[in-house]
Amino acid sequence: MSTAVITEPTGEVDAALKFTAGLVVGVPLDAELYNVRNASTLRVKVKDPDQQTQLIVPKHSDFRPMTLSDSDGNNITSDTSDTDLRLLTTVLVSHQVWTEACTIDISLALDLTDVES
Repeated sequence: MSTAVITEPTGEVDAALKFTAGLVVGVPLDAELYNVRNASTLRVKVKDPDQQTQLIVPKHSDFRPMTLSDSDGNNITSDTSDTDLRLLTTVLVSHQVWTEACTIDISLALDLTDVES
């Protein structure tokens, strides 16, 4: 089973980002991914208040092997570095319609439509 922990954005209302309709704002995304066997199937899911959903493919360079710290504070690569990853990317958000403050949902999903069994 694959799991993900999104550490940023935190989802707190105090951290709201404001932007003008028609312009783009970048939302930083930091996530720890565990037991993801094929990172190319991972998608960033953005859901608007009007229930429209977009699946965004992160760049391959946005994935990094998960690192651990030893007792001396040195970073070492995890034994499961091929399946445990960290995703550091910027999600570009824009909308033409909304003129009032609204909340969007950012989550992660695996797109298994093209994966052969």
